[in-house]
Amino acid sequence: MSQLGTATSMFRHPRRLGLFWALLLPCLSQCDLLWKPCGADNPSCPLQDAATTDYPAPPDLAMPGSNTPLGPLRKFEWRASIPIDATKVKYVGMKGTMPVFWQNGTPQKWVVYQASPLPSAAIPVGSSDGLPAAPVGVDFGKTYPVVSGRSFFVLSTVDASIKTWPGNMAVLQDAKLAGPQPVFRHPELDALAVKTQTTMTANSAVLIHWGQGATLAYEKPDTALTAVAVGDLDAADVSGTGLEAILLTGKTGLAVLHQYNAGSIPVDDPLLRDALQGAVERAMPGETSPIPAAFVRNLNGDGFMDVAYIRNGQLLVTSYKGRAATSGMFENWPAAQTLSELSGQTVKSLAAIDLTSDGLPELVVETDKEIHFFLNRP
Repeated sequence: MSQLGTATSMFRHPRRLGLFWALLLPCLSQCDLLWKPCGADNPSCPLQDAATTDYPAPPDLAMPGSNTPLGPLRKFEWRASIPIDATKVKYVGMKGTMPVFWQNGTPQKWVVYQASPLPSAAIPVGSSDGLPAAPVGVDFGKTYPVVSGRSFFVLSTVDASIKTWPGNMAVLQDAKLAGPQPVFRHPELDALAVKTQTTMTANSAVLIHWGQGATLAYEKPDTALTAVAVGDLDAADVSGTGLEAILLTGKTGLAVLHQYNAGSIPVDDPLLRDALQGAVERAMPGETSPIPAAFVRNLNGDGFMDVAYIRNGQLLVTSYKGRAATSGMFENWPAAQTLSELSGQTVKSLAAIDLTSDGLPELVVETDKEIHFFLNRP
C-alpha cells in the first residue's frame, strides 16, 4: 500500500490511533481537506499556539554521564508535504509549530499553516493575526523574508541587505548579503545565520545573530560556506559556552564557534570541530557528497544533544557524548535513513520541532520544491 493509502486508511480509526498518530496526513499537494492555509478567508485558526512555543533553550543543561549508553533510537517517517513554487510562494520558516510562507500577489501576504496540535481529522484553519505586517510592494524574486523563533528578518539581493522586520534596521552595520542561501533559522531560538560578502573572494563570511541583540560576523580564509547550524551542541559539558554555530563547506566542518555570552567574540573549537568531522567520516566512509543542511537537537529524549544532517538524500545522526567520553566525543546512530521523498529535490534546510506534543521533535525539511514533515517514531 502506498504511503498516501496507508495514511488515509489510518485516519478512519482516529480513536484507536490516538493523538500519537496526529501527523498521519496525506500529501498536501493531493488533498485540500487537511492543513488548509491560514489567511483572511479563514479566521478560525489562531496563531497564539506558535507564540507560546517560542522557548529559548537554556544553555549548557546538565546531561547524562558521558559514558551512559544512548537511549532508544528513533526513525523519522514522512507524513505530509507542502508544495512551493518559488515564483508564487516562499518558505519563511517555522514560527514555533507554525509553517509560515510569503505569497506573491496584490497585495503580497503571509500564508500560515497550523501544524500543531494535530488532530486526526481535518485541521482547523485560521488567520495571520499575531504576525507583523507582511512586506508588500517589493521585488518578490529578490526579497526573502525569514522567521527564526519570535524574530522576523528580510533578506534582499536588491541591495544585499539583512534587516529586521518590522523596523527595517540593519542587523549588523556594513554586513552585506552574499545570497539567499545558505540561511539558517530556528523554530524556537531567535537565531539567524546567513552568508555575507567578503573583501577576499576566496574567503567565506557569515553573519550570526544569536538572539538577545547579539550579532557578529565571522570570516574564514580560503573556504566556501555551504551550510550552518546553531544550537547548544556541547550542553553535556556544562561549560558555560552558550550556543554553538557549526559552519560547513561541502562535507567538511569549517568551524564550531562558541557564543559564550552576548557581545563576546566567538571562539573556534578545533578539537570539537575535528571530533564532529571524524563522526561524519565514520558514518559514510569514502562518501564525497556535501551536507546541505544540519540541525542540533536532542531527538530521542536521552539527554544527549544530537547533530542531525542530510547527505545524498539520507538522514544521519550523531550524538555528542562530551569530552570525557572514553569512546570519543561523538557516537553515531547505527545506520543512515533514506528519505526517498527527497529524491530529485535540492535540500535547503533542516529543523526539528515537536509537532505532536509527545516531547520528541519531528523533522521539517525544506527543499526547492516542497516542505516535508517527518514523524518521530520508535
